[in-house]
Amino acid sequence: MYIIQKIDKGTSGDERVCFKVQGSTDNLYTVIIAKRNDCDCPSATYNNISNCKHVIYVLTHVFRAPAELLPQKTLFTKELEKLIADAPKVLPTQSEVDNDPYFKDGKPESKDGKSCPVCYKDFAGDSETVCCAMCGHHIHSGCFDVYARQTSGWGTKCAVCQASWAAM
Repeated sequence: MYIIQKIDKGTSGDERVCFKVQGSTDNLYTVIIAKRNDCDCPSATYNNISNCKHVIYVLTHVFRAPAELLPQKTLFTKELEKLIADAPKVLPTQSEVDNDPYFKDGKPESKDGKSCPVCYKDFAGDSETVCCAMCGHHIHSGCFDVYARQTSGWGTKCAVCQASWAAM
């Protein structure tokens, strides 16, 4: 599975984070992590008891949620706040990209201890990656192919800095 886009939709008193997730069938689904997790895939539509695989993927790989939270369709406010606060930061905010020269120096960054901004899985030592010429961040080659295909209508941009894509 691949995280194609992250959409923050939290408002005061209504913590929620939305993701566009490409599933194994190349369909694109919207996953919402909130007090009541949701997905617009057929499995989630017909199963009101536990989370679908897309929600579980986001909870596992994006939020690194503990196993006991994975099947829960509803989360307590404290659980949700902790998930959001403790989630590893993989993608910078647009403000950080705009104001930090680090994102425009074009130097390749180390992959050590970092996660792919598309699948949110850690880079293995020998995994094949592509690197953005603008910010120097890596993306698994296969993940980039899927991401580029899904986002091509917008013009292919780096998943991290959102600059027009140019590989190193």
